[in-house]
Amino acid sequence: WILNQEGFSVVVATEVSKAMKGTINRKVDFVSTPARPRYFEPSLADAEGVSLLPPRPVPPMLGIASSKHGLTLYTMHRDTMLASVMGGLTKEGLFCKMYASGYSTPVLLHDSIRLDPQLRNEIVGFIQRTASVQLALTADYTGQDADQGFLNKVKQHMFAEELQEGRDVAINMVPVQDDARPRPPYLSTIMQLGLGKQASSSYIPSLLDALGGAGMPALSRHWMHSLLLMPPAHEHA
Repeated sequence: WILNQEGFSVVVATEVSKAMKGTINRKVDFVSTPARPRYFEPSLADAEGVSLLPPRPVPPMLGIASSKHGLTLYTMHRDTMLASVMGGLTKEGLFCKMYASGYSTPVLLHDSIRLDPQLRNEIVGFIQRTASVQLALTADYTGQDADQGFLNKVKQHMFAEELQEGRDVAINMVPVQDDARPRPPYLSTIMQLGLGKQASSSYIPSLLDALGGAGMPALSRHWMHSLLLMPPAHEHA
């Protein structure tokens, strides 16, 4: 977990047998990367068996739609019962937002995404590379009103039990204006600033190390990294 937070990938292997001439056969148990972390809880527990890992926030459920104004990203947080809508995004901006906030699967894709096969393939490819769980990566939804279609699909995925019991599920949708916060940086800019996964290389020093030091706590590092990828509105900053 600590190595993943610092941008390293880890391979955990088990020795199977020793072959001829000193060669050791090993099988790979699992690979843990920053994009797809795998937590081995017993190795991060104290003497009483209590996990030393900080509580992991539940990632939001996302939806994506397309229009003549650009891409729209829907973000649903179950704990707050709020769904935010950010429109007018470029493809680069969409990927930066998804990368910064994290997300759960499946990602909901509106009919408008299917109309552009190349765009859909690029979005699905990005999800395949960055999703922490490689099962049921996407789900399609329909409707002339993409906003209402997203809410209906979210209720089916997140609140199936409540709907079966006949309980009302009220979700507030909050639009995020285009000028509410600065545009996210391009991926090439992220790399050049030292905010990418290669930030600790000798070619591009880590901006986070320069700002908070190499010993910055992992959660603080993640918080600052998210703010730099998706800057808040000027008045909030």
